[in-house]
Order: sequence, then structure tokens, then C-alpha cells
Amino acid sequence: MRRLERLACLLREPREQGLRPGGVLLGIALDRLGDDVHRRTVTWRPVAGSQRVLTERALNRAVLARQLLLERAKLPLARAAERVGCLQTQYAPSAYIGFWSRLEGFEREQLTRALERRSVVQAMMMRNTIHVASSRDYWPMILAIRAERKAWARRVQQAEDRELERAAAKLRKLLAGGETLRLRELQALGRIVWRPGTAIWVDLVRVPPSGTWERRRADLYGLAEDWL
Repeated sequence: MRRLERLACLLREPREQGLRPGGVLLGIALDRLGDDVHRRTVTWRPVAGSQRVLTERALNRAVLARQLLLERAKLPLARAAERVGCLQTQYAPSAYIGFWSRLEGFEREQLTRALERRSVVQAMMMRNTIHVASSRDYWPMILAIRAERKAWARRVQQAEDRELERAAAKLRKLLAGGETLRLRELQALGRIVWRPGTAIWVDLVRVPPSGTWERRRADLYGLAEDWL
């Protein structure tokens, strides 16, 4: 544990060339480590010297505990999102089921209210799919994966950076000041604004009530810098 704490300190130190994306995510994980480990679920098996390793079952239990899947936890919803990193929610109701599976006394309205109050946010994140993350974790995570998401867009969409940057600038101007647009409205603007990959060059969130249990299609977009 002491070695992990030292590593976390190193990750928080400023670097001349900036913090690497992997370091950002690892730093987040290490920040959560102290209250994430369920010690009663972990069995240590001593080996030669001072090293200790987890048995296969203990490792399995530790992973499930880390994901709050051994027992329901008494946590605020945003804190639970931070504990598990974030939840993939490509289908909006899956977020409600995911939190219900993890939190004691969870009610459906809690997640809708959390999205409306912006303590959690729904956005395209890992693997360019929709996730729910805490507002506190959103920016560190999105910055950490930005380069990889852009690399994916270049490879899959085969678009030039300049084209995407021009489209992103126009989209950012349209959404500035807290404006929102539905997917069909964006598509109607044509490729000069909305083209495959544009949403990776602009940090967008899905604005409620879209993407909730009550209105499941997450098709209302806003700028993350305005929403958060």
C-alpha cells in the first residue's frame, strides 16, 4: 500500500512535458484506492520474502468488490460512479439497473435528478460509447482519452484533422452559451457542421431529459464546458 501511495504522489507532481493520459487515469484510480479496497474480502497468501499475492478467488472477490457487485453499498450516487470509474450506458435504462444493482435503497428518480442537477453527466467517453460519470471525474477522464479517441476517428472515419476542426468550430459556436440541439437538428445542418468524428473534436454531453428512463433516447447535445 505504501508503494502505491508513493506512486500516487509521483503522478500528482507536475511534469515538464505534462501528465501522460495513462497517468491521469491511474492517478484517479489510486485516489480512490483507500476507500475502494474491501479488506475483509481479500485473502493474502504469503510467499517467499516479504511479498504477498492474491489467490485466484481473492482476486475475483477484490474485482467484484471494486465494482460494488458483492453487496449493495450505502453511497451517494455520484460517489458510486467514481468508485466504479463510470458506467457504460449505451442504452439509457442500463444505467438505472447498474446503480440499482450497486446501491442500497436506490430509487429510479435518483439518477434522473442527479443528471438534472449535474452531479453526474452522460457523454461519449471510452470506446466512443455513452457512459455516465461523476461531474468531478468527467474532465480528467475525457482529457486522458482524447488523443486515443482522435486517433480512432482518423483511422475509422478517414477524415482530415482540418475538416473536423472546422466542423467542430462551427458546432461549438452554435452551442455556445448553453444552447442545445437535437441529433436530427445537427444532421440537418449537413457535413459542414455534423459529420462522423465531429463529436470527438468537441466535448459534448447528453442533456436531460434525453438519456433518462423517462426519455430514453440520448439525442439532446450541449457543450460540456457550459453544462459543467
